[in-house]
Parts: sequence; C-alpha cells; structure tokens
Amino acid sequence: MSGSFSGQLNDFFTTPASRTKLVTLRTLWCDRRAREVLAPRGHQGVDLEALYGHLAVHAPHLRVFVQMITESASLNLDAVLMVPMRIPLTRQPITVIKP
Repeated sequence: MSGSFSGQLNDFFTTPASRTKLVTLRTLWCDRRAREVLAPRGHQGVDLEALYGHLAVHAPHLRVFVQMITESASLNLDAVLMVPMRIPLTRQPITVIKP
C-alpha cells in the first residue's frame, strides 16, 4: 500500500465502477443543502449518521460503499469527501490537487 494520500486513493479505488461511485458521493457532498445536514455548524467533519440517512433517501446503493471507506484503515471519509482531487474514470491515477 502506498504511503501518500493519493497512493491510498489509487490503491482503494481501483476500478472505473468504484471511481464512479466516488464521484457520485463527492457530488452529493458538494450540494450545499445536503452539506448543511451532513456537516452541521459546530460539527467537525461529516456526521456519519446524517450521511447514512441522506443516502437512504437519495442514493441507497452508496451506503455499503461508504461503509467500506469508513472501515478502511488507510482512508478518512472527511478527506475523501473534502480534499480537492482529479478522479479519472479510467485506470489513470487519482491525483490530489494542491492549492
């Protein structure tokens, strides 16, 4: 397993299907109204229970996917959702975009 965050992303999201799910999850996160529910003021990072509730209504197929991410020892869900990155749907590497 790679030590860098982008290496960990590439080790975890190896298929076009998993990358499509990642893009879909990040798109849900980018919706301002959803984010107000998923990361309420005063709360650090993503409220996992709120995320599961939101997914149950809007994208139930992503719940198991999120569980896989949260159970991974190498990935942090907050980072997966918030860090700017380029996610090709091919086998090209995912790259973290530096500010």
